[in-house]
Amino acid sequence: MTYDDPPPPLAAQANALRSLLRLAELHPELPGAYVVSHNIDADRIDVQLDNPSSFEAWREALTASPASVRSKPCEDRELLEFTAPAHPSTIRVYAIFPRLTNDAGASA
Repeated sequence: MTYDDPPPPLAAQANALRSLLRLAELHPELPGAYVVSHNIDADRIDVQLDNPSSFEAWREALTASPASVRSKPCEDRELLEFTAPAHPSTIRVYAIFPRLTNDAGASA
């Protein structure tokens, strides 16, 4: 996607920001996150979390099915991600965290 000339006004992002506000009002206990609203994709909010338990809390709040979660390695870390509707917008939630390894069989 490219920027328009001139770029869209802040008002173009209003629906996405309202969706995030509505989610915060309905689920005030949700863990805080790094949140980005894009003027290129004005109807989407990106939410970045730093651990699996925060990610799971957001997944449950957005009623996204466990099957909607994608997982992939990212160097020595793991990335979990899902996208859910937050009418009339979309929320993309992802978490990047250190990959857990099973060293139980390794000797010291």
